[in-house]
Amino acid sequence: MKTYEFVTAKGTAASVIADETTIERKDDWGDVYSSKTETRIVAVVVNGTRCEATRGRVQGMDGANFKFGGKQAFLPVPKNIMDEIFSAPKSSEVSAKLDAELAAFNRYMDNENN
Repeated sequence: MKTYEFVTAKGTAASVIADETTIERKDDWGDVYSSKTETRIVAVVVNGTRCEATRGRVQGMDGANFKFGGKQAFLPVPKNIMDEIFSAPKSSEVSAKLDAELAAFNRYMDNENN
């Protein structure tokens, strides 16, 4: 998990907590043949109060949706922070993912041929 801190337009201290989740698809033998890593906004902290959250969009602004005091709320997040949270994976990560998928495919083909 990574925390991104900023000050809102009204001068309130806020932060967004983001986490990576890996979604794997497995074949009948339990081998992973596809995986995808997603970054998600999981919580916001406003004035020291932490609330569970999801990514949202209101009137063209990116940010985080959350419930505060039982009511739905929205926290606009600065563009530079949203870009950092949801940036494209690094080339080394892409290469490692392709290597893992190729290895899973090769294991699958070996099982089919035996």
